[in-house]
Amino acid sequence: MPRLEQIADTWSRWLIKAPWWWTALAIGLALGAMSGLPGLRFTTDYQVYFSDDNPALQAQQALERHFGSRHTVVLAVSADSGSLFENPRLDALRALTDDMALMPFATGASSLTNFHTPRADGDDLTAEALVPDGPFSAEELTLLQREALAEPRVLHGLLGESGEVTAVVGYFELPGQDGDAETAEVNAAIRALARQFEADNAGLSTYQIGSLPFNQAMADAANFDLRNRYPLALVLMILLLWWSLRGFSPMFITLGVIGLSTLTALGVAGHLGLQLTTASMAAPLIILTLSVSDCVHVLSSYFKIRHESDASPAEALTRALRINLLGLGLTTLTTVVGFVSFNLNDSPPFRDLGNLVAIGVTAALFYSLTLLPAWLLITRPAGRPLRTLQLARIADFVIRRQRPIRRVGMVIVLLLTAAIPLNRFGDDYVKFFSPVLDFRQDTEFVGQHLMGVQFLEYAVPSGADGGISEPAYLERLQAFADWLRDQPGVRKVSTVNELLMRLNQVMHADDPQKYRLPTQRDMAAQYLLLFELALPSGSDLSHLVNFNKSVSRVTLGLNEMTNEDVRQLDNRAQAWMAANWPAEMQTTGTGVPVMFARIAQRNFQAMLWGNLITFSLVALIFILAFRHWRIGAISLVPNFAPMLMGFGLWGLLVGEVGMSLAVVVSLTLGIVVDDSIHFLARFMQGRRDRGLSPEGAVRHAFGDVGSALWITTATLAAGFACLSASSFLLSAHLGMLTVMIIVLALIADFLLLPALLLWFDREGKPSLPVPASGPPQP
Repeated sequence: MPRLEQIADTWSRWLIKAPWWWTALAIGLALGAMSGLPGLRFTTDYQVYFSDDNPALQAQQALERHFGSRHTVVLAVSADSGSLFENPRLDALRALTDDMALMPFATGASSLTNFHTPRADGDDLTAEALVPDGPFSAEELTLLQREALAEPRVLHGLLGESGEVTAVVGYFELPGQDGDAETAEVNAAIRALARQFEADNAGLSTYQIGSLPFNQAMADAANFDLRNRYPLALVLMILLLWWSLRGFSPMFITLGVIGLSTLTALGVAGHLGLQLTTASMAAPLIILTLSVSDCVHVLSSYFKIRHESDASPAEALTRALRINLLGLGLTTLTTVVGFVSFNLNDSPPFRDLGNLVAIGVTAALFYSLTLLPAWLLITRPAGRPLRTLQLARIADFVIRRQRPIRRVGMVIVLLLTAAIPLNRFGDDYVKFFSPVLDFRQDTEFVGQHLMGVQFLEYAVPSGADGGISEPAYLERLQAFADWLRDQPGVRKVSTVNELLMRLNQVMHADDPQKYRLPTQRDMAAQYLLLFELALPSGSDLSHLVNFNKSVSRVTLGLNEMTNEDVRQLDNRAQAWMAANWPAEMQTTGTGVPVMFARIAQRNFQAMLWGNLITFSLVALIFILAFRHWRIGAISLVPNFAPMLMGFGLWGLLVGEVGMSLAVVVSLTLGIVVDDSIHFLARFMQGRRDRGLSPEGAVRHAFGDVGSALWITTATLAAGFACLSASSFLLSAHLGMLTVMIIVLALIADFLLLPALLLWFDREGKPSLPVPASGPPQP
């Protein structure tokens, strides 16, 4: 490739003339980019995972417009022994409820001690506390517990069916000036309140869940990874680089390049005003690992040339750049193409992740072609080749056993590809977090003993102001609620009907036979009005019906279900509505689980098209770069087979894919292509430039680039293995599957790729152009 060699030689001359100038330029650009670091912000709001035009987010916002957008904190209280219905414990719950209402940004709190139930006083309707002020006798405490457990609006909400776990629910309106700081302030105050409550009340334990704790868990997961996973990844990378590069000096410049690349990307993000999330926080680790490859390839060639010849540093650098410029350029281009395709993703944090990594790997290429060569020219390190393995034996093995390797390899590829359908959508937003985090432990306890921690909600319109009091509307709503209660995974269904049936019973002398819906619109409307007027100041029915009584709320408390199970439940519910309700009543379900389930599905659909486009572009890049369509065809196998095998293996071992795995193909494509590009480039160099036989070209590729490939693969695997230990499940699964794919990619490039090249380029029937005459070039 004479033109490429001319470019490499010209670039080398510029570097040789002014290495200090290029060093200053690289550092100056890095500092300019890093000036944006103070502008970086981290957000914990789960709604940032949804774009403004996302239908699930729009449904959630529509529900909030009708019923308010209050954030919640649920402080579950469990009796380690005995019953909650004891005078001291009820007094403690009452005090805790009052304290919850005094927390920062709180608008109120509810619990058993301020839950109001309707009572009849002659022709008047009153709202009395379910648990009035005590003290109570033992018999009265037993009656109170029995009444609370018999109240549908309390059971599995404020009180567990065992009577030993209850909830104090705080409602909060954040000013929105600094949502993350406000969330942290509320959660810190609640944790302090819980600790004090436990200290003052021996035998009672607390568990904290809700929307604000969920947002805080996002920040806690990121902080946990920053303190534990990222330092571990950096230490492993340093150890691997120290061992493979055989010295402090090359390790130091490599760490400098990857560090500057990462900081450059984050600095540019700060200039652009991007917000970091638990998903995009994976970008620094990905950039760190991907940036190693460029440095290792340049250093490998440079040290090998210095060791095997008397070449000067300038000459060794020129030859090293001539050898690697094509590989470095193509790997960066294909990596950028893969990560830029993230912009087809429906989730903004994953789009930000792709853009951050694309910026980082581009910066890594720039620093690898400026700062790294300048350092080699300035410091003139002695030639010490990289530590290597006995890869010649692998080359000989592939040459001897190429036919069975091809056959067995393709069978394995096909078998694992056939296992891909075993995967199913399976995100569980509660399990987004590692069990080491308090939020995960608390949600599992509350989900088991008190209420379903996953919710599905519907804002059901009536079509007119006051229309929720129409008997036909209420009957349809009741039929829907009854159908929902029969669905698997549904623990509790809350509607305005439970209150109306109780009000109807109360207004008929508490006759159990009258626990049914009012049969007249005026009667239902009057009951709701009278009860709302009877409630204490600050209490209303806005959590059940909107202001003009045109929309009511249906809330489902669910047992532990995957997000996909929740999505399918919502699909069945919408099918039921279409078959049984008029058009004006039909609505869409919303809630965190169904929101994440639907965005996972949208992401997979969007990324499918993105991956097809990326695959086509990469194949075209290979054909144009190597100027032969057969190389493009051969490259498809080692480039795409590892991803197919990885997802098939994932289907066999795990079987659940979620939102984060939609981006794995685009993420790993650049990594996988890196190995195959460098191997193919060395093979083609051996055939075209050196006039070697196909077997000789395979040996040349193993000897020239094999060491760099396994070093970069080991470093990448170590980095992503640390990511797989993340406390945030989306990042952990991303790391696990990526490790599988990059290891499979190295195996494919060391075994299947050379076996295919030998088949397509058999001597006697050459498939690739070779020099017609002339001595081999050095």
